[in-house]
Amino acid sequence: MQLSRLGFFKGDVLNLPADFPGPFGFVFDRGCYHIVREFDVEGYLHTLKRITTTGSIGLFLTGNAKEKGEPGPPVVSEEELRAELGKVFQIVRFARVSI
Repeated sequence: MQLSRLGFFKGDVLNLPADFPGPFGFVFDRGCYHIVREFDVEGYLHTLKRITTTGSIGLFLTGNAKEKGEPGPPVVSEEELRAELGKVFQIVRFARVSI
């Protein structure tokens, strides 16, 4: 895992170009997962597997199923997060963040 490369990269999360860099030691998702999972969670998980490696860390900000509100982001329960993202990452910690 190469940790010296820092930066933000953008691309279609379901259709990354072949030359997209990686693997990455850290993945930050601010609102992509909870939208994309509604129509192609397996494609999203495939991308995560492609751009990460053993030991990679992921930070995912999602709508909290315990705080339903209108309007607001799509919500995801802890059970759904564990079932889906647990296919790629070892889930270490959940934290509730109020903004």
